[in-house]
Amino acid sequence: MKMMPPRAWTFGPFRLDSGRFDLRRNGQPVRLERIPMELLILLVRRDGQLVGRQEIVEALWGSGVHVDSEQGVNTAIRKLRQVLRDDSDNPKFIQTVVGKGYRFVAAATEEPAEPVETPAVSVPLPSQGPVAKAPRRGRMLWAALAGGLALAAAAVWFYGPWFRVRSGGEPASIAVLPFENLTGSPDQQYLADGMTEETISLLGSLSPAQLRVIARTSVMQYLGTRKPVSQIGRELGVGLVLESSLREERGQVRITAQLIRVSDQMHLWAHSYEGDLSSALAMQSGIASAIAEDLKLQLTREQQARMSPARRVEPDAYSAYLRGRYFWNLRDESSLEKASQYFQQAIDRVPGYAAAYSGLADTQSSLAYGNYRAPTDAFSKARSAAEKALELDPMAAEPHASLGYVKLYYDWDPAGAERELKRAVELNANYAAAHDWLGYLLTARRNFAAAAGEFRQALLLDPLSVPLRTDAGFGLHYAGDQPGAERELRAALEMNPRFGLAHFWLGRVYGAAGRCESALSELNASEPALRDWQPLLAAKGHFLGKCGQPAGAEAILARFADLAKTRYVTSYGVVLVHAGLGQDEETLNALERAFAERSHWLVWLK
Repeated sequence: MKMMPPRAWTFGPFRLDSGRFDLRRNGQPVRLERIPMELLILLVRRDGQLVGRQEIVEALWGSGVHVDSEQGVNTAIRKLRQVLRDDSDNPKFIQTVVGKGYRFVAAATEEPAEPVETPAVSVPLPSQGPVAKAPRRGRMLWAALAGGLALAAAAVWFYGPWFRVRSGGEPASIAVLPFENLTGSPDQQYLADGMTEETISLLGSLSPAQLRVIARTSVMQYLGTRKPVSQIGRELGVGLVLESSLREERGQVRITAQLIRVSDQMHLWAHSYEGDLSSALAMQSGIASAIAEDLKLQLTREQQARMSPARRVEPDAYSAYLRGRYFWNLRDESSLEKASQYFQQAIDRVPGYAAAYSGLADTQSSLAYGNYRAPTDAFSKARSAAEKALELDPMAAEPHASLGYVKLYYDWDPAGAERELKRAVELNANYAAAHDWLGYLLTARRNFAAAAGEFRQALLLDPLSVPLRTDAGFGLHYAGDQPGAERELRAALEMNPRFGLAHFWLGRVYGAAGRCESALSELNASEPALRDWQPLLAAKGHFLGKCGQPAGAEAILARFADLAKTRYVTSYGVVLVHAGLGQDEETLNALERAFAERSHWLVWLK
C-alpha cells in the first residue's frame, strides 16, 4: 500500500489505527495478519466507496506480483469477517458487490491517530580512541556502503528462507496445510486429503538438504482450523506455509495454492491450476516447481525429473490410489482391507503404477503387524509389492522403506533391513516413516543412541504426531530408561489422552518397574481403542500372571482360544501369558509355534 498519513477510526466496538497498525475491540487488541489488516485500512479509508478486486490486488501485493485474486482476496475477506464477526448475507461492516468488489458500510468516525514512536538506531563503534572526521569522498563511500548494508539486511529479512538455502545454512521449512475441500461433497474429502499427502511427498523428495517438509500426520491436525498462519508456523516450527483449495466438477479439477511467509504473513505468490484428474500430478508438479524456483533449490537431474509437467495418470487409477491412501491412514482393520482393495484396483488399471504397489506393501505389512493376518500371508504379499515398486521406480524412497520393514519383521534380516531403510533416508530425508522404522530397527539391534536420534528426526519432521512421540517412548523403554520413557509417553497423552498405544506402552513401562496396579490400570485405559488387540491381551495376561492374579491370566488365554476360531492368533501372545504364569513347558511349546508362524514379535524376544 502507498505511504499515507496515519489515521484512526472507530466503528461499532472497534477502533482502527493505521499508523500503529492496530485494531482493538472494546479496548482489547485484536490479532490480525498483515494482509487482512491492510485490506481493512484500505476499505475504511475509502469511506463507503466501492473498492474493486483488481485495485485490492495491486494495493496489497503490487501490480507485478502473480496473485490469484479469487483465492488471495477471498482469504483476506474471510479472515476480516471472522475478526469483525460479520455476516456476508447480512453485513454490518463489509458488503460484497458480486463481480465487482467490496465496500465498507459501517459508519466510521475519524479520530486523531496516536503518535508512532520511531526508535533510535545506534551502531556502536570499536573503542579505538577519537574518530577523525572523514573526508567528503570517504563519507560518501561510507554512505554508499551503509546503504548497501541496509539493502542487504532488508533482503535477508524479506527473502529469509531463500537466503538461508542459497547460503548453505539451515534449510528452509514448509508446512503443506490440508487442501480445503471446496467440491461441496464430503465424499470427495479423500481427493483433497490425497492431494495434500501427494504434494507433501513430492516436495519432500525434491531436496531434503535444502527444504524441510512437515509430514502428513502433523499438518492434518489443521484440517478445518481457523488458526492464524503465525500460530501454525510457531507450532510446527516452519518459515513457510502452503495453503491450497480444491474444486472438482464433472471430472474437471481446479487447484488454487498460495505460499505464505510465516514471519509477517506475506502472501508471496498464488497460482491456479486446472485440468482433468489425469493431470493432477502435473498440477502438483506445478506447485512444487514454483516453490523450488522461489527457494532457488539446486536440484539433481533425477529430482527435476520428479517434477516433470508431463506426468499424467489414468483418472480412475489415480482416484482408486487416493482412496487407498485415505483408508490406509485410518489404520483399523476394516480400513486397511479397503485400502488394499483400492490399491489393487489402481494396479489393475495401470500395471506399472509404482506408488500403488508401495501403498499395497505398507497396507499388507500393517495387516500383519496388527495380527489381523498371518505373517506368512500378509508379509509375503508386502514383500512382493515392495519389490515390484522398486523394479518400477528404484529412486523412490517409499518402497525401500517398505522392503526394509518386511526384512526386519518377516525375514529377520536386520542387516538387510538397515540397508534398505538407510537407502530410503538417503533418497528422501524428509520421509518421517523411514526415520521411525529405522529407529525400530536400531532399537532391535540394541543401538539405542542411534535409535533415539532417528526418533528425534522423525519428530522434527512430524512434530505433532502422537504415534511418533509414543514410538520414542517405547524406544527408551527398551533402552532401559524407564523415567525417560514415562516422560515421552506422558507427553503423548497430553496431546491425545485417548491414544490407546501410549496407554499400552505406559503400562509396559510400569510393569517393567514392578508397579502392577499402575501397569494394569494403563493397559485397561487402552481398551476403548485397542479392544481385542492381541499385543494388549498378551501384555494384560502377562502382568496378571506376574502380579498374582492367575484367574485373570487364564481368562486371557481363553479369549485367545476363542479368537482363534475365527481369525489368526499369534502364538507369541500366548507365550507371554504362559510366561507370566510361570508355566515353562507351555511357554516353550507356544514359542515353537510362534517360530513356525514367523511371528514378527520374535524380533523383540530379547
